[in-house]
Amino acid sequence: MLVLTPPSSDAVQRFRRGDASPDEIRDEQVLRRWQRVARRGVLAQGPAFALASNDLITRQEQVADVFRETRSELEVWTNNIASTGVVALVADAEGVIVRCQGGSSLSRAAEVRLIESARWDEDARGTNAIGTALLEGCDIGVLGAAHYEERNHGLFCYASPVHDPYGNIIAVLDITGPIEAHDPRYAQQVTAARARLEQAIRARAYAAAAPATLALVDSLLQRSADPTLLLEASGRVATANAAARALTNNVPLTCAGLFRVTFAELVTRAHRVGEVMCELPTGGFRVELEPVQHSDGRVLAMLATFKPATVRSVVRVLPPAPFIATATAGPATQTAKAVPAASPSAFDIIVADDAQVNAAKHRAAQFAQTELPILLLAETGTGKELFARAIHRASPRAKGPFVALNCGALTPSLLESELFGHAPGAFTGATRAGSDGVVGAANGGTLFLDEIAEMPDALQAVLLRVLDEGVYHRVGETRPRQSNFRLVSATCRALPDMVMQGKFRRDLFFRIQGAYITIPTVRERSDRFTLVQHFMQPHAHAIADDAAAWITQHSWPGNVRELKSAVAHACAMTTDGVLRRAHFPESLISSAVTNVVAPAAVAPATRAPLSDAEIDAAVNAAAGNISDAARRLGVARSTVYRARAKRKP
Repeated sequence: MLVLTPPSSDAVQRFRRGDASPDEIRDEQVLRRWQRVARRGVLAQGPAFALASNDLITRQEQVADVFRETRSELEVWTNNIASTGVVALVADAEGVIVRCQGGSSLSRAAEVRLIESARWDEDARGTNAIGTALLEGCDIGVLGAAHYEERNHGLFCYASPVHDPYGNIIAVLDITGPIEAHDPRYAQQVTAARARLEQAIRARAYAAAAPATLALVDSLLQRSADPTLLLEASGRVATANAAARALTNNVPLTCAGLFRVTFAELVTRAHRVGEVMCELPTGGFRVELEPVQHSDGRVLAMLATFKPATVRSVVRVLPPAPFIATATAGPATQTAKAVPAASPSAFDIIVADDAQVNAAKHRAAQFAQTELPILLLAETGTGKELFARAIHRASPRAKGPFVALNCGALTPSLLESELFGHAPGAFTGATRAGSDGVVGAANGGTLFLDEIAEMPDALQAVLLRVLDEGVYHRVGETRPRQSNFRLVSATCRALPDMVMQGKFRRDLFFRIQGAYITIPTVRERSDRFTLVQHFMQPHAHAIADDAAAWITQHSWPGNVRELKSAVAHACAMTTDGVLRRAHFPESLISSAVTNVVAPAAVAPATRAPLSDAEIDAAVNAAAGNISDAARRLGVARSTVYRARAKRKP
């Protein structure tokens, strides 16, 4: 669950005045959402909207029909929550409250419109748990002054959207109460209730399915000797047998994570050819697809059975992207050429709710549709290969192979043979059959060279010729060979500086940077909890306050790779589905002391004022990220903003 906590009072005042900087808004999850509603004309002191009672009755009947099989369970939940003194709410898919129960601890429920018929969508009430959960489609908590409407600053709210078997939001469950009665366990209670209701609704839909029921499907799945899983229309994996769980370890258990397509595209492929290709860390697989249909003909889920596919070890074959034209034959060229629009799902695998990352995705999607070589600039662990794969899938070469090689992981001699291949017996240890190398294997597709700055000078010259002429020679062979590929390269080094120092060829640099894309680090991203929520599914459902505070403070030098590993560790440690700080690796927890500077509020009163040079050095070290610079200096962000603002002419 994403929990929005109040920003600092200084930040609130700057936002209300319109003085908040773009960096500050980008870094604060609450301010980004406030800006979204402010742009739609919502007022912080705005009126509370309500509907007529006759419309309320219609809405109540519609929701009652949705929950007709689970009405008793819903009533038990609202009664239990109401007995604690807070308010249990049910809103419809438009954010209108249709059921309200409890509230003995809340003396002004009517004043803040915690009543049936009241609208709580974002257009009516700004940032709040119900409206924001509806808009973003995920579990949301909003505490105190994180609410956009000032009249709601005395409330805490936890909301969880209820989905139908096809992934559509049909209602929202919410627990609201006075902020002084806040208990993070309410977050667990609302998500657990939502999960139970969704399970019952799915079971009802499966019972109406023909020819298979949920019990039969589950029986077939568990008896299958092959890795088999059930993928629901919402895009999530509902269940998997032991073989499938072992096979998909550390792979996102979603339609996009496994197959790089949406569920609708998977259904199309199932009806057309009955299978899809899938690449996992353990190799390539042919996946047989069996739709599970509702009696009305809609596909509820897909039974997917994994069969090994014969794949050349040097080539990592990706599933073909549907409805994308293949590249035309001919030598590689740098000329930008218009091609059919890319599949909108190509970049779905890159999970993000951050403006910088989404801008990078948009830029990558634009250049993916050309033949320009692309250079990715990013620290290690930020997801460079994910971007490269997405670029490949969104390109006109999507039906060709995707081949990746890390130039920094091999010795110069081994790197040459891996790049260009070798003739039979060309050197000691060479294979008898020879090898085409990754350049040959990438013919017709995409070649991804990671850590290209580590490539020796001699090989840089050879690569430049291959890029210019499309011709290369295998090691120990004089016969020229041709390969037509699109190059995507990446580095965490400052290549322009290396060019100036003579450590990287200038002509090769200009050849590989037809377009460049910068991928932000985790410490620069404002969506850490979006990533955490993605990585912890389906093993956990909530984050405790102490874990949330630590995740916010830790600098994550290993970026997304470190964050993913830490969340996996915490998921393995939890016994109740709630991630707490103690569940994270001890090495990371102990290092937090060195990564996080104590807030300025507890700094010694005798501390000398910061000089302009100190502030500039911290901002430069943080690559312009004001939040990170403030943490390095041990002051509030507002201190850095004010200090820099005073120097502006």
